[in-house]
Amino acid sequence: MRERLQTRRQSNATAAASASAATAAATATATNSQSDSANATSPDKNTTMPSATQAEVANSIFGQAFRRLIHIAPALLRPGRPSGGHPHIGFEIKLRGEHAVGEAGPYRQFFTDVCRELQEELPRVSLAAAAAAAAGGTKERKTDDAHENKETAAQVHTALVNNGGGASSSSSVSGVVYTLPFFIPCPNRLMQVGENRDKMLPRPGARSVVDLSGFEFLGRLMGVAIRTNVLLPLDLPSFFWKPLVGVGLDVTDLEGVDKTVASGVIAKLEECQQPQEFDQWFGGELTWSTLLSDGVRATHMRRRRPRQQQHSQEEGEDDDDLHVTFGERAKFAEWLTRVRLNESQRQIRAVGRGLASIVPEELLSLMTWQELERLVCGVPTIDVELLKRHTEYSNCNESDPHIQHFWTVLREFSQEERRKFLKFVWAQERLPSSDAEFSRGGHKVRLLIKGPPQSNDSTDEAKTIDASFPRADTCFGNCLLPRYSSLEVMRRQLTLVINLDAGMDADENADVEEFGRFEESVDLSELLQQ
Repeated sequence: MRERLQTRRQSNATAAASASAATAAATATATNSQSDSANATSPDKNTTMPSATQAEVANSIFGQAFRRLIHIAPALLRPGRPSGGHPHIGFEIKLRGEHAVGEAGPYRQFFTDVCRELQEELPRVSLAAAAAAAAGGTKERKTDDAHENKETAAQVHTALVNNGGGASSSSSVSGVVYTLPFFIPCPNRLMQVGENRDKMLPRPGARSVVDLSGFEFLGRLMGVAIRTNVLLPLDLPSFFWKPLVGVGLDVTDLEGVDKTVASGVIAKLEECQQPQEFDQWFGGELTWSTLLSDGVRATHMRRRRPRQQQHSQEEGEDDDDLHVTFGERAKFAEWLTRVRLNESQRQIRAVGRGLASIVPEELLSLMTWQELERLVCGVPTIDVELLKRHTEYSNCNESDPHIQHFWTVLREFSQEERRKFLKFVWAQERLPSSDAEFSRGGHKVRLLIKGPPQSNDSTDEAKTIDASFPRADTCFGNCLLPRYSSLEVMRRQLTLVINLDAGMDADENADVEEFGRFEESVDLSELLQQ
């Protein structure tokens, strides 16, 4: 028996407009319990994080799927591969208000839209503005080499602690909001330094029961996608994938997401051999606290002043217990490394639970983290020659002039334009990672280019053809490609059609109340009790 899921899609503009009309601030959830790394750390409770409102989350495609599928037994999401030409899908998708024929196209579109929501920044403030705020509003750090940065490590650390190292700091970086409150840009992306400047991280502050249930549900979706050969356009670093296959993290993984802390603070602490060098780098400003990637402050519990003493402490009085001394530098570096490497472990473990409910955990343990990433996400770069090797033709030939024009244009396209073409023709943005993956599990993936009937090449008919657009059947990966008269026409029409983003044929002005839209006062925790 297959579960049927009805959803209503929101365009980027609609989601942004909806978010702009709602309250953006929500208190970050944090507890004083022992941290994931068994370190004594405590997030400050008064730190707030801008996020989408509860109603926005509930009305998102992810939210609609969550409330309809969260109580479905995982076994029902593991259907066997059907015989014949029937699509292999974990559940049926009905896009209400859109004219979609078939099952596979809307199914893949659902996963693509969910990934967009997970990583989509609503237009409140740019990342550049957030980065400037995180840097103290002074100057951009354009160098990848921490040694060339004129600021001392103490200034770097102080800027991160006081101004926020993540996109969700409550003061300096207020206003950055994502459609869903589960992922944030990694600090390297925010600061534009180091590697992985396009990657996201699980939000460390997302620790509530509902948050963790959302991560677990995402893990289920990943497992369903693996079983049904759907590729998810998620941009996540080794920091996320390694724990899912049982591989530990180290400081190189931290540097891959936050080079400022790994190279500018931890590496400097390990290099310091003399008190004078320590003072030169850190100037007495280093304290037993740090900001996590979402801007929530974590303080060593044993160094944390009791609440009553905090109130009695006079303004301007130093808290000597919080300052890191030269003799404590190694312990502080070890503590800081553990805290940062474990900041998102609760969320990743929740993803792992969901993933293991669909894909056997024993199988996951046999993979490398790179293999799991490729299995879930494919590769972000579109290899035109790889796609061409897995393209078939109907009523046309590879040697036809308009087919040659097509491949020329696709090679000219940027990676972003190539992803748009895949979304247009396949309803997903990534290709399988290799030739073998195109036939994984006995299911053959291919692009089929179909040609229209031959014309008599009359002038009027040629003009009509040149004004027409390519058409796609996303359920099967078919593209009906007109016989355009020139390379210029092919480039123009193909560029236009991939940028239309008109959804599955056309939207209707359907009544949103029909889809169970939640009001602002709804508590998402109620979803788990329904």
